[in-house]
Amino acid sequence: MLLRLSNWRQPDVIVCLSAPDQVTRYLQAGCRKAEITGSIPPGQVDLCWISEPNEEIISHLNEQSVLILDHLDQHMEWFRGLPAVVTFDLHDTGIAFFDTKYNKQHYIVNF
Repeated sequence: MLLRLSNWRQPDVIVCLSAPDQVTRYLQAGCRKAEITGSIPPGQVDLCWISEPNEEIISHLNEQSVLILDHLDQHMEWFRGLPAVVTFDLHDTGIAFFDTKYNKQHYIVNF
């Protein structure tokens, strides 16, 4: 899933805060041109993977950004409060899209 999200979005900047090595490898494999960083850069962030809530990252997201939150079951209240337009609850992972051309919707995916 991480590889496909990265390949679809083709981000310039990927932020992986406290990410395991396999997460960064999957994201890099999806978009080889992307700069992957372990800290929040001064500009905009195209794709972000976090394992716990981070209020600072929200100000660096734009309409084309994608936020992936690991351990969603522990941080559901924070995730629901995001200014996201479309969110996916995958039980242990949450994915948020901020593009306003979509209708606001929250999906719960059971598999």
